[in-house]
Amino acid sequence: MSASGDGTSVHRKVIGTHSGTFHCDEALACFMLKKLPEYANAEIVRSRDPAVLDPCDIVVDVGGEYNPSKHRYDHHQRSFSETITPFARETLADQTE
Repeated sequence: MSASGDGTSVHRKVIGTHSGTFHCDEALACFMLKKLPEYANAEIVRSRDPAVLDPCDIVVDVGGEYNPSKHRYDHHQRSFSETITPFARETLADQTE
């Protein structure tokens, strides 16, 4: 949270992802989030500590939870069942031919 010029406090969004070696999936997720107006000025926090990630506005690629209603987007657990859409699959196939 930071102060605005008029003395009121403004919440700065926080994107959480894992610490350690970065991978393409969280790098792309953070890049794409920062392109959205809501997250353009967001801070990126890198940690695997749940106490650090819990207050984040959105968490990607860490935390063992996939729950869009809570803005938690990890895909590294057995219960993750989301897949790429047929349209995207066809688009990717067209690009590799």
